[in-house]
Amino acid sequence: MTNDTFLYLTRAHVELICQQLDPEALVQEVFLLHAEQDTTLPDEAYLHWDNSAGQSVRSLDMPGYLGGAWKVAGTKIINANPANVSRQPPPPELTV
Repeated sequence: MTNDTFLYLTRAHVELICQQLDPEALVQEVFLLHAEQDTTLPDEAYLHWDNSAGQSVRSLDMPGYLGGAWKVAGTKIINANPANVSRQPPPPELTV
């Protein structure tokens, strides 16, 4: 995957990946890294506005970094809009 690719993971993708993980061991490793101050978890960013239909919408961004052998950064983005319920994300093969 290149840096300009956006990957959507469906619930089925996440479930398949999780079947290959040991959640207890992963949580223990993350807590140990956090105790060693080898994680970064800044406050979430929050944006709020009204869209063109007058609906209240918001976007939350929760970035984080995990050190140790992982050395990965990521973010969880939550966009909330009442109209999103009727929308489906594009299939992964259509995202760039």
